[in-house]
Amino acid sequence: FENALECFRHALLLDRRHYNAFYGIGMAYLKLGDFRKAEFHFRKAVEINPVNVILICCVGMVLEKLGKKELALRQYMFASKLQPLSMLALFKKAQAYFSLQDYESALKDFEKLEVLAPDEASVHYLLGKLYRFKGRKNDAIKQFTIALNLDPKGSHLIREALESLDDDDEDEEFIGNENI
Repeated sequence: FENALECFRHALLLDRRHYNAFYGIGMAYLKLGDFRKAEFHFRKAVEINPVNVILICCVGMVLEKLGKKELALRQYMFASKLQPLSMLALFKKAQAYFSLQDYESALKDFEKLEVLAPDEASVHYLLGKLYRFKGRKNDAIKQFTIALNLDPKGSHLIREALESLDDDDEDEEFIGNENI
């Protein structure tokens, strides 16, 4: 990271408006866990290139790391308005809604993503989790199965999610028997 930071700083010496250099420094600090410095550099990049959806989403990612979920969501919403078909902006916005427990908004965005990115296992996995929260078991099973087929490496998480659907059924049966 030190070599990368040195190269990006050298690029800034040559061109103070080199937003890619600010982005690179921001990414290095993000990876190093220095979120304040990462945010500073991503915001500098956004000042230079204010319509770059990736840079705006990077600011949002850092804000999430700093525990500022609502501010991060605003960044993702802005990025989505700038570029409505940006899968990155839509995915980050849907994830933010999910983490803020706004499941209705998250569901709408993940359903859009399912159409835009049908081969993304994480979209199907999170959509399955949302369907589970909404009590739509058959839809959840379908999404988890699609995710499993798309990403066999993530099978342990997906299998756990599928098994939790069975646990939900057992809980319902137990609760049902208690009322008898």
